[in-house]
Amino acid sequence: MTRKKIYLSDTPRLCEHCGKTYFPLQTKPNQRFCCRKCWVNGIKAPTVTKPCELCREPFTVRISRSHIRFCGQSCAAKWRMSTPEIRAVIWSAESRAKSSASLKAYWAKDTPSTRRNRKRIAALNMMHIPEVRAKVSATMKERGHKPQVRGGRGAGMTVPQSMLLSALGDGFEPEMNIPTGSGGYYSIDIANKAKLIAIELDGRSHRTMSRKELDARKTARLESLGWKVLRFWNQEVTDSLPSVVDRIRSACMT
Repeated sequence: MTRKKIYLSDTPRLCEHCGKTYFPLQTKPNQRFCCRKCWVNGIKAPTVTKPCELCREPFTVRISRSHIRFCGQSCAAKWRMSTPEIRAVIWSAESRAKSSASLKAYWAKDTPSTRRNRKRIAALNMMHIPEVRAKVSATMKERGHKPQVRGGRGAGMTVPQSMLLSALGDGFEPEMNIPTGSGGYYSIDIANKAKLIAIELDGRSHRTMSRKELDARKTARLESLGWKVLRFWNQEVTDSLPSVVDRIRSACMT
């Protein structure tokens, strides 16, 4: 049941904000505006106009927020980054490590947000456009650019691969092909056939999402065939070779 509106009189008034005519309600004899929207806009808080401390452009804020010094977030950020004291705090080793850890934790999740952002970032890659890809290819050929020769698949062993193979000694073979049972095979960087140990040494190209998915599929298939897969980064081998060898020896004993 709706309540019937009772007007104060038959004489219309002019809204003090929009200028339209309206009939005041009997319950609001001092009514000055025709609706709530005009009431909100008609009795705004007092404002003050002041120049931005960075770009010097004038901007208007409420008196209650007159302490604001910049016209927007862009000018505020530019001022912060131009101040040595603040820049030193923002770009400190601790803040960079914290930011890196936060980003890694975010991208490690499989959520609607991460899936949406991966798709958005992939769309920003101009190399997906055939015209751009052809132009880049032509330019690189003119400069005499050639892809870096990597180890594996007949191209010779990489430096980390040679280091680790020498440290492991007898029983380990490089570039071993393991049949998958479906007419194909997987090539293993270093393998011990007697112990069914497969060692994979990964470079920077294995950090991409697509390569990680392929590596996970390869690991799962080899494990289903009874192999134990150990993965190491090339940097681990070059920086901590004894530690890597100890881990492999331990895996061979289990």
